[in-house]
Amino acid sequence: MCDYTPATAKLPDFETNRIRVQRVSADAALVSASYTYDRFFGFFGRGRSRYTYTLTREDGVWRIDLSESLDPESRTNQNRRAMFLVQQVYTALHDHARKTGAFTDNADAVQAELPGFKFPEIREGVADANAPPDIPHVALAPAHACISIKSASGTLVMVKAAPSPTESTYQYGQIPSTCDDQPLARPYHGSTSGIR
Repeated sequence: MCDYTPATAKLPDFETNRIRVQRVSADAALVSASYTYDRFFGFFGRGRSRYTYTLTREDGVWRIDLSESLDPESRTNQNRRAMFLVQQVYTALHDHARKTGAFTDNADAVQAELPGFKFPEIREGVADANAPPDIPHVALAPAHACISIKSASGTLVMVKAAPSPTESTYQYGQIPSTCDDQPLARPYHGSTSGIR
């Protein structure tokens, strides 16, 4: 546990500019804090990230419960791991496309782009509810590559990697069963995109 004390800076000067109480009871609360940041030193505009914290009330004081952040079995951490794996495949696919001019669904070619990172396995196609957790799937469309995964929590995620990274999109929960060139629900901003 750690104490939470709001910063004394004026709101425009402070990174965290939205704090929301999502759920509260007598001794526990779920609070989200979001902040804006410059993407790659401001060259790609501003982004927004949100983190959710569980607070517990002890001796009349609200404290952030860090046990969930450290627990590999927590739903949040399982979803973060899935998004991390998706981001690694996304990076490898773009590196491969820069070299060859095209995306690939070949697992060996994807792995070769990140020799310092070992994927558990990479499969062709689109992940579904019956897929094993944390196994990235890659499928190709005429102008996109689709990266999908089922997290250990059971959440399905798909990223449609576009030739221009700024046109990539993603979606989680319900995802398409095939890879096509139709954009998904949200813009994909790499490692700052997550499962909320």
